[in-house]
Amino acid sequence: MKFIHLADSHLASENKFSSEISNLIRTKSWETFEIILEENTNVDFALIAGDLLERSFFTTKDYEKLFSLIKNFGKNVYYVTGNHDYISDDNKIFFMDKPSNLKIFNHTSLEYLEEKKSRIYGMSYDDRIFSRSFNYNIELDPSFFNILLVHGVVGEKKSNYLNLDLNGLKSMGFDYIALGHIHKPISISENILYSGTTEAKDFSENLDYGYILYDGNGPKRKEVSQIKFNEIIVKSSNFLNEEDLFKFISERLKDKINFLRLNIKNDSKLDIDKEE
Repeated sequence: MKFIHLADSHLASENKFSSEISNLIRTKSWETFEIILEENTNVDFALIAGDLLERSFFTTKDYEKLFSLIKNFGKNVYYVTGNHDYISDDNKIFFMDKPSNLKIFNHTSLEYLEEKKSRIYGMSYDDRIFSRSFNYNIELDPSFFNILLVHGVVGEKKSNYLNLDLNGLKSMGFDYIALGHIHKPISISENILYSGTTEAKDFSENLDYGYILYDGNGPKRKEVSQIKFNEIIVKSSNFLNEEDLFKFISERLKDKINFLRLNIKNDSKLDIDKEE
């Protein structure tokens, strides 16, 4: 069995940069999502753990584009909605045209769908605030590979989102738990993982991002993001001249679209061309 797990793509998200930069980030977010699907047509299915899109900015053409990409992917895509892409009365009409291979879980209770010898359990949001209780007392059939697909936080004392208890999750006996909501890729345990976002959007997201590929050898993180936000803080006294400083900075930039926030403490009064 082979599947991919991704989350928090936030397609069509609003950004606080100039229109030119915001459009670039949105374009690359779409491209990265498309690359993930194109690179994984050999998997059995895909899991999307919420916040795939920004419902407030998603247009009819965006839905058409998304549904076309998923249809062309050719395998089933199991999808739970989160606090940014929840389905309610004001946008459910768009999903009437969804492709048959896009499987969306309901918001009323934890349900499962079967894919060969796998059972995927999930529950979607129907509002931005989703602080209801979670049922840990379900009986799993061990003859299936059991997967939990959910968008929420783990172990927070107070949350407006689905708040999950780690011990409760572990006690349920799932073979794999695919989480969304936290944009940082986090492995809580060997089989409880946040995939993180698929593409960086601002300086708060300064890592390399992508998705998780699960095969017979377990989960592997696959880095695919095209954008890197960098923040570099230096002292000029650590460099002999301006050329050394520029070389130091350049060596820390990846072969990506780099956004750089640079803070230079000129404690040695180095002759620095600020414009350059």
